[in-house]
Amino acid sequence: MIWICLGLVTLNVVFDGSLFRLWSLHRDHVSIQQNIQTLQQQNQDLKKRLQKAKDPAFLEREARDRFDLVSEGDLVFVFSDEEDAN
Repeated sequence: MIWICLGLVTLNVVFDGSLFRLWSLHRDHVSIQQNIQTLQQQNQDLKKRLQKAKDPAFLEREARDRFDLVSEGDLVFVFSDEEDAN
């Protein structure tokens, strides 16, 4: 009698779709956990960048690198292309 009950329960779970839904939920859970870890890492990286942005030396270096800015007293060399001269 126990085997018949277990067989009926198994058939009910398989044909009802509960087993597939359970597997699907587990797969979604794993995917969401991975997304959470990725977003937490990105959040940590952004926090570090914010800390760096508070440093005036970092801001000056970024301005020089990104916008080709110079400070007072810097020596600037300007090179012309030889092709443009001809």
